[in-house]
Amino acid sequence: MKGKNYVKDFVELFEGLYPSKLSENWDNTGLLLGSSEKEVNRVFLCLDVTPGAIEEAKKIGADLIISHHPFIFKALKKIVDTDTKQKAIIELIKADISVISLHTNLDAAKGGVNEVLARTLGLLNIENVKGHHFDKIYKVCVFVPDTHAEILREKICEAGAGFIGNYSHCTFASLGTGSFMPQLGAKPFNGSLGKLELAQEIKIETVCKEEDLKKVIAAIKMVHPYEEVAYDLYPLEIKDGGYSYAKMGELTTELSMEDFAKYLKKCLGLKNLRLIGKCKQIKKVVVFSGSFDADLDIFRKSGADALVTGDLKYHTALDCVEEGYFIADCGHFGTEIIILKELKSVLEKHFLGLRVEAFDSQEDPFVIY
Repeated sequence: MKGKNYVKDFVELFEGLYPSKLSENWDNTGLLLGSSEKEVNRVFLCLDVTPGAIEEAKKIGADLIISHHPFIFKALKKIVDTDTKQKAIIELIKADISVISLHTNLDAAKGGVNEVLARTLGLLNIENVKGHHFDKIYKVCVFVPDTHAEILREKICEAGAGFIGNYSHCTFASLGTGSFMPQLGAKPFNGSLGKLELAQEIKIETVCKEEDLKKVIAAIKMVHPYEEVAYDLYPLEIKDGGYSYAKMGELTTELSMEDFAKYLKKCLGLKNLRLIGKCKQIKKVVVFSGSFDADLDIFRKSGADALVTGDLKYHTALDCVEEGYFIADCGHFGTEIIILKELKSVLEKHFLGLRVEAFDSQEDPFVIY
């Protein structure tokens, strides 16, 4: 994208890549501070909007901070400079720096934290483990004269129809004969009032996500030559690939528990990690960044040899040991800091000429002696 960029452009981009519908009900994501109309020339990326992050953002002249963890999470009853969080809000407002936070939506999205974690570990055949969200899919059928079939097909696919897996523009066309009789007040594309007409028409069939349905129908009506457009909508039982926090894949080579631990430290740049349970050989791996405790059943049913996560409580760890599971706790920070490089790449690719910097000096709050 060339020209001037505004906060609203980033909100729109993220809504397409990391939809807000993927956020948990308890979460707080999106534009949390500032104006959507603010012009943006420099962006600062961080996991958390800490005083140190704000200082770095001000130093580089950032107009927008994009964080993973929500800058404002709990309800605020006042904003005063005696509270650390509230003081930060005041400081950002004075500096005219906006804040966008991408949290559970970024965790679950395609190309999000967990997918990047799986790629960072070099896993092959990456797939979702238990769907977190599935898009409702509709079958769309529209009847159009052959003179307008190709342009209609093109426009509905541009509007979002026709996606099946990694394929776009998926449609099917069949020839048929339509009939109609124009009544008083009608302005037919073909035919005369009160006379039955038979017309050669093409039936175009495709699929469409519910969120794109309005745009697709609008595209149909925009290019269709008929005064009254005939189309059918069928809700489908099938689900798309969906979105999931947990991802599963395979290592290129089977590793022992000790070698796997060394491999994780190398891939994630860790000085240490915690191992729970034991496993002789590891090939199939599930990754789940951040806090994992409430989702142990996902790992139980996956059939994987190991789980790589970022935050595990004592009693969950105890259950894993007793049940014979092996888990590598690589830390909340260690499993999520990797997303900043991905976000930087996405923004620089989409907004040409935009200056993007990540908080390189950000450190894990846990220090182990």
